[in-house]
Amino acid sequence: VRAGALRAIEDRTERTGEEIPFIADLYLDPKILGEARRQVISLLDGTKSPGERIGAIMAFNNEIAGGAIAALEERDLAGLVVVGGLGADLAACRRIIKGTQGVLVYTPPRKLSRAAVRAAVRLAAGMTPESIIQSLKYPPRVVENGYKKVPAILLEPVVVSRSNMIETAVLDGLCPIEELYQ
Repeated sequence: VRAGALRAIEDRTERTGEEIPFIADLYLDPKILGEARRQVISLLDGTKSPGERIGAIMAFNNEIAGGAIAALEERDLAGLVVVGGLGADLAACRRIIKGTQGVLVYTPPRKLSRAAVRAAVRLAAGMTPESIIQSLKYPPRVVENGYKKVPAILLEPVVVSRSNMIETAVLDGLCPIEELYQ
């Protein structure tokens, strides 16, 4: 996910000629409660020079996005700094509706489960991963797992914002509409 985000930033820089400066590129453990909030507070306190500010935060899950937003709320910056998260959950969807989180990105669960079941049936029948990908008509892709390149089915993620919340996260059953506006 990080590599994909960095590629998108590189592509934008190449298209526009405008470089996006990084203030920080951190790994935050979502299991450590409050770490994202503490790190963002530290970054906010350290960006005092003229022209240096945090314009956006891309969190690689919604727990980290929530912690970053908590820090921004403490400094009255929530909604002024764009925050993106990964995965769809009710809390993140509510933050998007409230305007403190800009977007979230997720893979629709029905598409994910359909692809997984179709691939598993073929794998159980003895097909190779490469032939499974070809038979399901997915583009041939590989993922580096640290040891070798592994054939992979990569599905297109969905970007959810306030403007498409109903037709994406709500219709996919990830955030019930009756709970979204509470």
